[in-house]
Amino acid sequence: MFGWAVALLGATAFVLCMVMMYHSLTGSHLIGCSSGSSCDSVLGSAWSMLFGIVPVSALAGGLYLAVALCGLMLKEMREFFWFLIVAACAVLVSSAWFVYLMEFRLHAICPYCMATHSVGAVLSILILVHFAGELKSDPRHACMAVAAGVLSAAALITIQLSTTPSTRVQTGNASESLPQFVEDDIPIIGNPDADIVIELMFDYRCTHCRTMHGWLKELVADKAIASDPSKDVAVVLCPTPLSTACNPYLPSVTEDLFKGSCELAKFALALWKVNKDAFYEFDDWLYEHDGKSRWIPRETEVARAKARELLAEHGAPVSLENALSDPWIESYLSLTLELFGRTTNQTSSGIPRLVHGSAWIIPEVSTKEELAGLLREKFNI
Repeated sequence: MFGWAVALLGATAFVLCMVMMYHSLTGSHLIGCSSGSSCDSVLGSAWSMLFGIVPVSALAGGLYLAVALCGLMLKEMREFFWFLIVAACAVLVSSAWFVYLMEFRLHAICPYCMATHSVGAVLSILILVHFAGELKSDPRHACMAVAAGVLSAAALITIQLSTTPSTRVQTGNASESLPQFVEDDIPIIGNPDADIVIELMFDYRCTHCRTMHGWLKELVADKAIASDPSKDVAVVLCPTPLSTACNPYLPSVTEDLFKGSCELAKFALALWKVNKDAFYEFDDWLYEHDGKSRWIPRETEVARAKARELLAEHGAPVSLENALSDPWIESYLSLTLELFGRTTNQTSSGIPRLVHGSAWIIPEVSTKEELAGLLREKFNI
């Protein structure tokens, strides 16, 4: 019975690893893992590959397959239990490492990864508990097996820390002219008459957009983007909902993971047209941390209530409903979505995305300083 349980859990983890490996190698969208989602941020990150070419999920899949086969053959070859001890310890340590990466480095959670780590943890604990008697009876070999497992995981962690680049970016140049934001009265961070203008495409329900949004505000305020600090840089805010409700340019999407993001974008744009101070407060509030362990995107009705509250506080002459009827909102949103469509293909459909002239980038960076350096390099500013 134990052997079959090990085989079943190992096979389940193996299948999950193969699904994630397929996504990493092909970029094909999984259920619940569309562009811009936390899942895609993890599986598409530099941490998902060793040396930039080997999917970590492939290595894990090989280990889980070996464990499953050992479980099936355990009755005939009892000595396989030492391998299972080594594997169990390696899985526990490496799973803890990858959960740490998601929580503190990537700030995003991949449900496929968490499912795999959960199955792996159950499998490992089952193995260690089942063989507790053998381990106690042979402490010398038990210590060697545990050390081998821990050191194997430590080797993986060391390789990742020493070879994974802190900065990774997708880049492109549009072959045709991109939509231009010719109006003066558009949502912007910084001086509208700045020497250099960059467009930022983002979604109010996107974790990485939240981080990028905050960094850009700080960099603009500190004049830390352009090589020449005497030059002003402004960032045009281009709400780009990744919801199928209003975005027709999403590639191969069969689900709406960003349900409500269209409404959040429209609320923000409505406030911009009525009262700029209310807009900036609302924009900050949408990305504000509520004190929970992770940032949670605002729900539609909560955001609607907040928008109404801010309009009232600033003495706006119109209600939110009247403000939402302004045709400029749909016009501006259409322009940002067209910009998204013109810079999107099957391999570059993520956000946050930055555009300057005909060039665009989708950056993966760890600090705002890395972001500033990347903007100077890629946009030649």
